Amino acid sequence: MGAAARPRAWVVALALGVLLAAVWVSARPPAPVAEDAPAADFSAMRARAVLERLVGNGVPHPTGSEANARVREAIVAELTQLGYAPEVTARFVCGKFRSCATVRNVVARLEGRETGKAVMLASHYDSEDAAPGAADDGAGVAAMLEIARAVRVGPAPRRPVLFLFDEGEEDGLLGAQAFVDHDARARDVGAVVNFEARGTSGASLLFEMRGGSGWLADSYRRARRPRTSSLFAAIYELLPNDTDLTVFAAKGIPGVNFGIIGEPTRYHTPLDDLAHLDVASLQHHGDNGLSMLRALAEADLEAPPASAAVFFDVLGTYVIAWPQRWALPLSGVVALATALGAGLALRKGSVRKGDLGRGALAWVAGVLGAPLAAGALAMCGVAPRLWDAHPAPFLVGSVVLGMASPFVAARALFRAAEDGAPSAEGAQTASSWWGAAMGASALAVAVSVALPGASYLFALPAAAAACVALATRGAIHRWPTTAIAAPVLAAGLAWFPVLLVLYDALGTPAGAAIACGVAFVLAPAAMLAAGLAQPTARIAAAGALGASVAAAVVAAVLPHESPAAPESVLVTWHEDGDTGRARWLVAPESDDRLASAIRSAAPFGPRAENPFPWSTRRAFVADAPAQMQTHLPPPAVTIVDRHLEGHRQRVSLHIASARGARELALYAAPSASIASMSVQGTTVPTRDARARTAEGWLALTVQGSGPEGATVELVLEGDADTRLIVADRTPGLPAGNSPAQARTASEVTVDDADSTFVTRNVILPRTARAQLEELEP
Repeated sequence: MGAAARPRAWVVALALGVLLAAVWVSARPPAPVAEDAPAADFSAMRARAVLERLVGNGVPHPTGSEANARVREAIVAELTQLGYAPEVTARFVCGKFRSCATVRNVVARLEGRETGKAVMLASHYDSEDAAPGAADDGAGVAAMLEIARAVRVGPAPRRPVLFLFDEGEEDGLLGAQAFVDHDARARDVGAVVNFEARGTSGASLLFEMRGGSGWLADSYRRARRPRTSSLFAAIYELLPNDTDLTVFAAKGIPGVNFGIIGEPTRYHTPLDDLAHLDVASLQHHGDNGLSMLRALAEADLEAPPASAAVFFDVLGTYVIAWPQRWALPLSGVVALATALGAGLALRKGSVRKGDLGRGALAWVAGVLGAPLAAGALAMCGVAPRLWDAHPAPFLVGSVVLGMASPFVAARALFRAAEDGAPSAEGAQTASSWWGAAMGASALAVAVSVALPGASYLFALPAAAAACVALATRGAIHRWPTTAIAAPVLAAGLAWFPVLLVLYDALGTPAGAAIACGVAFVLAPAAMLAAGLAQPTARIAAAGALGASVAAAVVAAVLPHESPAAPESVLVTWHEDGDTGRARWLVAPESDDRLASAIRSAAPFGPRAENPFPWSTRRAFVADAPAQMQTHLPPPAVTIVDRHLEGHRQRVSLHIASARGARELALYAAPSASIASMSVQGTTVPTRDARARTAEGWLALTVQGSGPEGATVELVLEGDADTRLIVADRTPGLPAGNSPAQARTASEVTVDDADSTFVTRNVILPRTARAQLEELEP
């Protein structure tokens, strides 16, 4: 390869930089639209004014609370003012996570030009105990109310439109379950658009599709700034996460999920408030929902196609999609074309068999070495939190490792001659390129089989390389700049939008994935390293290593939490109603470390432990001082009925909180043989019966029971006694000094918030002659 035929590195680098800048700009949510925008448009500023009326007081509003009742009344008032006739439906329901509550859903309807299946927009209006819920899911609620206003302007949509504001999502998707099981309108829903949030900023991503992603992706093409990928949907299906869309899809209702995931450290914390919600994210939420609603309202919802698709957006301007069944054939064609090009190169002598094998090995080493190195970087403790307050150094280190890995691998296996002999250099650089092309095409085939939704990430760059190979008839060394630029830019177009959201989606583990993705993008350019002179190559390798080490040092030195990205620290006061023992439980975000200020507030043990046998959250434990003993009354348990039914025993228990707690809980030991369970006459689902508990314990929670309590019916099997632990929980901590007062500005409560938890043991002996009696504590 002569000097004139050498690849122009600056051309490739410039083109890749321009592409990255374009992806970066397109990944940002659109600017908020002012309140004086046209009536038919979505305005984030109008929606924010609504949101301020709903949650502007910054008060958390969990299911069944008075605060949530006020939010519900505000939603009804907003809908009524817009000309709707909202209906509030109340239903006691138990979800698959063994949580129960009386939930109140708000439903409004807009008639369409035609009858038939309706399009439904859905969001939940309850929040966690610790969070005001401005983003989760106030942003969804406000977006729906602004959309409800916009769709009434102009001609009616073809299809009827339902607006569902459900309660109890945070307690196990209860409002959605109540709707699909008990509301007749659910049978008329042909598609659903659900809104969620796991952060307070960033783009509104279409991260999940259910019930035929092909036609749903086609409907999303009309969005103002689409942000989606079938990779998101494919990975989400593998995770144990659930939203209301999970419930709708289980009933055969197709739909999509839009989610905001930026600033995840604020999720379920007091920082999920109006002050921290990015109005641009709200704008994107609303633009997505309104465009999707209008597209679905014109679609055939009576019998939508169920075929899946591979899809992704191109620079936030358009959605490209093709049937998922094409993934393997397309990847196969690309692999064959690449193999044909390699055969032509071998036949013409532009590459040797041995060098071809070494090129493939260099590609494997470069792409796999990057995540291994980035994983080692993470294991060194430079980013101990799942989402760090200052993630930039760690992410820069991961990117540098991804950039260096393919070049180092290529250089190690193809050392250019010191004198830069053209023949040697040409063979080496061509071999590196062919190794990357063959590796990418083989991986595209494998991913098309294992995870077809992700296949485009590998198929696009492989196809670009195959086109170059066929166009040059295997003589890629004659057009080296084109040979490198084509697959690199194709890979960047596919990978960059995904890499930009990986950290927000996955946290620190994304470092390895980011390094791997960067290495994959740059692997075709590894031929540049093969032609470097020995001193230059050493300088480049040393520079990459030094940059990654420097990034690791900076990441380790910077504080890992801050007031803007605080660490969650949950404080609980627990009293054992049987022994009278009281203790502090402090559950930090990281099990292995407790801030010194909090540690000094009570005699905590040296390490975190499971404070309860069923607990999935570890905590530091400290006995409370004698002067703080409150002797709170434990929940009252009364045996209402008890009789034999063949070899089974049916027991009805009435549980009530003497403290008027909003939450009741019952935990059954692993030895308990509970055949079935019901609360207030409502059967508790047996699916995922022991979900979210440890050591085989069975957990049941009842929200919003009030002082009247709840009746639980158990059907028991076996000859052993049944051990139960009954508990109640109230928000807040006892008066006096508490570890919560030792929190710094970089620490916040989370999820259930600081609370008081009182437990008692109940033993149900295996006998049918037990008299009806109240069990004393």
